[in-house]
Amino acid sequence: MKEQGNLWENILDFVVKHYKEDTFDTQKAFKKFQQLSDYGNYARQRTLRLYKAVGIAASILLILGIGLLWNKGHETELTSFSTVDSTQTWALADGTELTLAPHSKVTYNIEHYRSQRELNLEGRAYFMVKHDPNHPFTVNTHYGSVEDLGTSFQVSTCLGRRTSVLVTEGSVKFFIHDSKDGVILTRGMKGTIKAGTEHPIVSYGDINETAWATGIFKFNNTPILQALQTVSKCYQVDLSASDTTRSISGTFKADNIDEVIDILETTLNITIYRRGERK
Repeated sequence: MKEQGNLWENILDFVVKHYKEDTFDTQKAFKKFQQLSDYGNYARQRTLRLYKAVGIAASILLILGIGLLWNKGHETELTSFSTVDSTQTWALADGTELTLAPHSKVTYNIEHYRSQRELNLEGRAYFMVKHDPNHPFTVNTHYGSVEDLGTSFQVSTCLGRRTSVLVTEGSVKFFIHDSKDGVILTRGMKGTIKAGTEHPIVSYGDINETAWATGIFKFNNTPILQALQTVSKCYQVDLSASDTTRSISGTFKADNIDEVIDILETTLNITIYRRGERK
């Protein structure tokens, strides 16, 4: 802006100095001024600088455009499975079977899954893993991760409270995020990570905790009231019995709550009621 101000002051001084009424040739005078002031070079330099600036801007826009197109073509392709009010089962690309409890979700990168079998879980899921020693199977949750060592297992999460693992076959490694110093859990063992804990807490679990996914119940001289509590928790119902003095032993498989009730009633010769059904 200062250069422009000086330039116009020079032009004005030149006109005042050389002006004669009816004799001043403006075209000739301006050419003379260009020679004396080097205005032509100044204008050409400004034009070149303008072209250069436009060229740089165009190059930047081109680079940004190419970058956006590249990112669009290389966006991470995520696949998710989720449930609302029912239990559902899926077979993954590697042969692993995934069963999700109601209101649960699994997300993973399908592009990298075969080389890096890793997924994220919200809620509760049961896995029957196709073991591959060269490609470990890992489940990540809010508090910790589970690495398959050849097994079937259940992972349950309660956001903001805990993550737990129950192994039904084989073994898993259970560890807190950013720590590989976890624990090895084998069949029947349960691990729990709570908010604020530094290591998983290990205990022995109840195999009936996975009945919601497997349909398999196992009782050993179990009082009927306790058995009904287990079944009620599995199917989110409230059950009672006409005779509470009985006990039950054995392992049985059922696909739904109606089949469970039928098995218990037939085996113990009692009547099972759901909440609101008893008269």
